[in-house]
Amino acid sequence: MGVLLSALVGLVTGFVVCIPPGPINVAILREATRGRVRAALLCAAGGAAADTAISLAVRAGVHWLLESVLGNVWVRFCFSVLLIGLGLGIITADRRRRRAPEEAPQGQGTVHGPLLGGFLSGIANPGLVGNWALIVALLVSHRLLAGGVAESAAFAFGVGAGGFLWYALLVWLLHALRDHPVGRWLRESVVLAGVLLVLFGLYFTAKTWMAVP
Repeated sequence: MGVLLSALVGLVTGFVVCIPPGPINVAILREATRGRVRAALLCAAGGAAADTAISLAVRAGVHWLLESVLGNVWVRFCFSVLLIGLGLGIITADRRRRRAPEEAPQGQGTVHGPLLGGFLSGIANPGLVGNWALIVALLVSHRLLAGGVAESAAFAFGVGAGGFLWYALLVWLLHALRDHPVGRWLRESVVLAGVLLVLFGLYFTAKTWMAVP
């Protein structure tokens, strides 16, 4: 019963935590509005895997190790620059697409590209480990989580499933709206995804810089 409850708590928590706009949502928006549903779902799987790994590490009590690695100034700078680079790449690609004649939709590409991109975007947030540590502490304090190994694993995989559920719902909504004026506007405004990623990268860079003693 404790394992099932932990999985359900993780499912709900993962779904809710992934709703606010972030790098993963932006990356999924970019892929889905271009009609690349498979790539969008792979990106979603990568982001969900990042949340699963970090929440599992927090439940296992080794978040101090993650914080020592992901909290390193140079590592955080690298992730921030990665987001800025991804955003600039989207903007540049969109400008080339607008200048080039209309072509047939491209293939979905390889699996590891969007999957790895989703995972890296998921862990690029320097406050992610601390956020999950706070969430887990809150759930434990309200006795919604048990401390066993099986319960911890169930919670982490529930988090991943909940996060992927939200991302898949987002992909479905974007795909369903493809012929709607909103969907057409999103396709024409895909450059906004690049701008948002650049802004996220600049924000994380500034936050990291301010944390330097």
